[in-house]
Amino acid sequence: DEPIGSLLLFLRMTVGGISFGIVFGMLLLAILFMLSKRLLAEENVIQVAATITVAYLNYYVADAVFGTSGIIATVVLGYLIKSLGTINDMELMENFWALVEHLLNTLLFSLGGTVWGSIISNSITSGRAGHFAGVDWLYLLLLFVFVNVIRLVLFILFYPITSRIGLKTDMAETLFSSFAGLRGAVGISLAIALDHEVWSLSENEKARESSSKVFGMVGGIAFLTLLLNGTLSACVLNSLGLTRCTETRKKILKFYTESINKQILDDFIHMLSQDRFSHVDFGFVRYHLPLLRNLTFSELEEAVVENRNSVPTSKYKTPNLKHILPYFADEVGEGSLYRLASSLQPSHEKLESVGLPRKHRMLDIHHIEQRKIFVELLKKAYISQIDRGELDGRLGFVRYKLMAGLNQIEKEVESGRQLCDWEMCRKISESWLSRIKEFPVKMASIASRCVQKKGPTGTCGLARTPMEQIIFILSFVRAHKEAQASFLGQFGGSGSSLGSNCEVILESDSEISQAMKELQAFDADIVQVTVSHFFCISLLNKRARIVESYKSRGLMTEREANEIVEEIEHQITHILHCQRKLHPGEMTREAKSKAFSIRRAFSMRQA
Repeated sequence: DEPIGSLLLFLRMTVGGISFGIVFGMLLLAILFMLSKRLLAEENVIQVAATITVAYLNYYVADAVFGTSGIIATVVLGYLIKSLGTINDMELMENFWALVEHLLNTLLFSLGGTVWGSIISNSITSGRAGHFAGVDWLYLLLLFVFVNVIRLVLFILFYPITSRIGLKTDMAETLFSSFAGLRGAVGISLAIALDHEVWSLSENEKARESSSKVFGMVGGIAFLTLLLNGTLSACVLNSLGLTRCTETRKKILKFYTESINKQILDDFIHMLSQDRFSHVDFGFVRYHLPLLRNLTFSELEEAVVENRNSVPTSKYKTPNLKHILPYFADEVGEGSLYRLASSLQPSHEKLESVGLPRKHRMLDIHHIEQRKIFVELLKKAYISQIDRGELDGRLGFVRYKLMAGLNQIEKEVESGRQLCDWEMCRKISESWLSRIKEFPVKMASIASRCVQKKGPTGTCGLARTPMEQIIFILSFVRAHKEAQASFLGQFGGSGSSLGSNCEVILESDSEISQAMKELQAFDADIVQVTVSHFFCISLLNKRARIVESYKSRGLMTEREANEIVEEIEHQITHILHCQRKLHPGEMTREAKSKAFSIRRAFSMRQA
């Protein structure tokens, strides 16, 4: 009777679990199909909520209500959704489940670690005194060895199959999978459930002691796996040759790197056309951005031509090269100056301006509506700066002050008041709340210097108040200029009263004037140092985003992209802590004055 009972239990757990997985899988497939309008953000969110709701409902009904295997039911459900499900926003779904996985793993290991700690310490208060004796540690080590050996044997036995199906693994990958596969999340969760059930339903001390020993072994396996297998994984990977790139892959990565560097050089020239970066010194840039240290004059000229050809004539601005050309004094001749000056002239090809159709440019809008639209454009400009990496979260609380000021001005505009976001930003900067919020930045700066092996001493260069305020002003002015261009591009066509003299544009100009007046109060050298550092950080963040796009498009593996991004993060950290006023390779004022003839000749060629 006992074998028959075991067989029936096995069938109930497996067949029952599969059945519930299929039933709830069909239910979830129907829900996902009904929510298939991918352009509606609300339905995308409901799809995500439906997956976690049905998954846990499936587990509860299968396991707690009907006594079948909830794990098997959940696995079958997941397989059906992966194979047949229609997901509107896959990125949203993957990010949500990645977060859920991280939170639940953290909760699981925290809870399991607490119980395991009480077991191995033979806690008297928890009633586990003497449950895990000294000899059990020897059994734990032997069990750990046996588990790894058994896992290795199983992988080798199945190697003839795994080497011929799917991605066709090789022996090196099989050995590493065997070594690095153990962790214990499922084991710990089952051990927690078993231990809770035994201690809740049984008063038998022997049963409780056995439950504690099982939990102690499972927790010990997880601990040793993280301690030994996790620590040695890099060494095993290297010894098996799994980290080596093929020559073909090296050539591909070199090509990608060159392509990324070219895009950064194009961004470098394009950013020099912005007024806020007119004081950027190439000496700073070369010191902090190794990829531009070997820049030649011909490459600079090529990038200038590319920038001119890629920007519409109506939006083209000449890059400011007055602090760049002195560093190419040895390469610059009359012919080179003539070519470069010609390259800076806008193309005569007529390009269509981008905006609303002409019939929508004849609008007359009330002043309050003008300001509401302009505030939204300002918000979009700030978000664009964040997306471009210009408003880095490590630059103090620049982002907080700008966005908080904008939120305040929305209420003022609705009541009929003029634009006054500079005044609002200044009040927020001087408020006690802003001063409290600066404390974590200072703590993060101290912690960052402690972690770095050779970190510079002193306070963080770009987190100091004058530096932060200068970047704050530059970002504020840039956002207003971008908002003005967008506003006039949409509503400032011929026949419209919303030209450059309309009220909201004049108010914005007034805000810019107030900000620039405060900027002029700073020492010119401090402004130049800050702007140059800010310029370098913006370029590095752009490079990081390009690398991330390569990874998302499948051109780079996660490991390859992470190596480049880690290098970029190290360079940004170095800039944030840079205290130099004169960098190695930077020209002094005297040296620049000697090269003034180059700039004068260049200006004459432009004229």
